[in-house]
Amino acid sequence: MDARNFLKVQNFKLKVENFEFEDVKFMTSTQKSKIYKNFVSFLNNHFKPTIFKKDIYEHCHLHCGFIAHYNINGFYGEYFGTAARFHKIANGFEKEPTEYDGFYVGGLKHEGKDSLSAKQAFYQIYEELNGTRNGLGAFYDTIINNRNYGGYGDYADLDKAIKDAFYKYLETWRYEIKLAIKAYDKFSKDEEVLRLQHEQEEARRKAKELEIQAQKIEDKLVKHSSSISTSSKTTAVPKKQLSLFDLLEQEVA
Repeated sequence: MDARNFLKVQNFKLKVENFEFEDVKFMTSTQKSKIYKNFVSFLNNHFKPTIFKKDIYEHCHLHCGFIAHYNINGFYGEYFGTAARFHKIANGFEKEPTEYDGFYVGGLKHEGKDSLSAKQAFYQIYEELNGTRNGLGAFYDTIINNRNYGGYGDYADLDKAIKDAFYKYLETWRYEIKLAIKAYDKFSKDEEVLRLQHEQEEARRKAKELEIQAQKIEDKLVKHSSSISTSSKTTAVPKKQLSLFDLLEQEVA
């Protein structure tokens, strides 16, 4: 058992910030706002397939330097398979496979969000995001570091808003991990206290047994000593009582 098992499997609650978006040639400010809100919801629900809206997909492959991967299902399967696995284990969500559908995760059991397997699968979302170049890590790296995305152009305001949401998502993850570590440490200390208390009780029990055993041995020794003393008195040869003639013989001698 480790700290991952103390994670609380839950949706996050990132707030939709009040960004001001500008109309551009191929996207209105209203459309930008909708994409941003949908992306925040996508993060809060930990990349759940049903929350991956078409406008997010189109913005990613049309404006952010991503490959289209044939369709929205292919794109999701390329980057969010770990998240899909988590949702199958924790929430029982699964869809029938279709062409180019990479996020079908058949064969996994639905064990509920409070199960240890769900907690471990939940942590794998953060693990893949943090420091890998596969799946979620590749998606994050492209969003944050791709020179074709962010800081300039018609979508700079939307880029900034999405990056900001992603940063806050990871910050929330780190906070939840700290809470899990704290809970694990408390559990470990409580377990150590219980272990020591059990050892103390066991030592006291053994000491009591030894005390009882010592008392029984002492009782046997007392009984044995008393028996020897009584036997000695019973078998002792009495001294001969001297008569008057014996005394006279001693004086003559």
